[in-house]
Amino acid sequence: MDGNRADWLESMVEQHARMVFATAYRILGRADDAEDVLQDVFLKIVASKSGPALGSIRDWGAYLRTMAARTAIDLVRHRQRQCRETASASRLDLVAGQEDPQRLADRQHRAWQLRQALRVLPVRDALVFTLRCLEDMSYDQIAAQMDLSVNQIGVILHRTRKRLREILEQMGITQGESG
Repeated sequence: MDGNRADWLESMVEQHARMVFATAYRILGRADDAEDVLQDVFLKIVASKSGPALGSIRDWGAYLRTMAARTAIDLVRHRQRQCRETASASRLDLVAGQEDPQRLADRQHRAWQLRQALRVLPVRDALVFTLRCLEDMSYDQIAAQMDLSVNQIGVILHRTRKRLREILEQMGITQGESG
């Protein structure tokens, strides 16, 4: 890797590492998994022979957020294939004086249930939902990153929300519980 590219990559990591980590963490719910995704995202950029053409990507933040979400969803799916039943929901890391332990456990369990429901969806639909609802990206940003129209994003989100409701109901979760 030449000096200019190394400097550029270092700058990208400094600017976007926290956002990439946060994106992965919101999807995975575990810091160690989010760190793995963070490394994978930047290793993919390093590993590409020529790297993404600097001029072709208009919004590096959105591009890296999309890569992080896609990589995190892939990790969830990979882990699910390896182990059909997870041993438990996320570990509870309680700090004295923080949220009520039962409420925290309930919230973490609901997040785990949402992750399980997302893994049932087609990758594109799960990614669009994640980018919009968990990462708060605009329809325009998602459309640009996924090479879809804004209208397609709206339709995908509408159908995905409906499908998620159905999946969560099949899991025995009522609307009052999920949100």
